[in-house]
Amino acid sequence: MSNVNLSKLDRLSNFLTGGGQITAKQISNRFRVNNPYMMIYTLRNEGLDVINSIRVNSKGKVVRFYEVLPIKDTKSRRKAA
Repeated sequence: MSNVNLSKLDRLSNFLTGGGQITAKQISNRFRVNNPYMMIYTLRNEGLDVINSIRVNSKGKVVRFYEVLPIKDTKSRRKAA
């Protein structure tokens, strides 16, 4: 499928629902947007369950990234939060 006719928001949605994880900086660079947080906000308002996760990389730096929960894990993750 070609990305020629898809909007930036649609391409980000497809990436996240396909199991991808992405940082705000990567969203800015990959999709050429100035405000990646607004894109995430819009996806959440459209009903996509985008969460902000944290991990520590190999250099000991804390990295925050966005991902979409699989449908079966949504309820258990919300109970834990």
